[in-house]
Amino acid sequence: YLAEFLSENPDIILEVFYLNQELDLVSDFFDLVVINYMPTQQAVKIKKLATLSFGFYCAPSYIEKYGEPTSLLTSSEKHLFLGSIKDNLTIMNVYPVRNIATGEVINLKYQARLYFNSAAHSIPIIKNGYAIAPALMSSVEKMIARGELVQILPNYRAELSYYLVKLNTTNSVIFNKLTNF
Repeated sequence: YLAEFLSENPDIILEVFYLNQELDLVSDFFDLVVINYMPTQQAVKIKKLATLSFGFYCAPSYIEKYGEPTSLLTSSEKHLFLGSIKDNLTIMNVYPVRNIATGEVINLKYQARLYFNSAAHSIPIIKNGYAIAPALMSSVEKMIARGELVQILPNYRAELSYYLVKLNTTNSVIFNKLTNF
């Protein structure tokens, strides 16, 4: 989308940083951010952009070697789970998951042995049959269709919301154009 925006606005130059950490827009000198947590600082405008769904995946070869987990509270001794590191640099080993049939939200708890701050880094490990990991559902659709990955506990989804945040004092034409885009 950024390339499309720049194509439509040839006079604008953007500086984009991909960071996995909590930010303070003022002290970190950012005018506009997309984040996956509610900011705690004052004097910002927040717009919810989207809520994305995550599932838990592994390769068919993983299931052949270790079996398929059938319970939400699977022992980490038998299965190798990959976990997530949150933007505040803490590990995430509890995932609130929604049962798509009942709507019930429960906490999926497990102890991972390897943690990443980006789910994309776990994809090669799960594709090669070594582990189970959470991944953005839309990012693994083609791998599932080709039979490279299998969704574990398919009735459950984790969700993560993303927000567009800007300082209340940021009111230039460029930022208004970008925000509206």
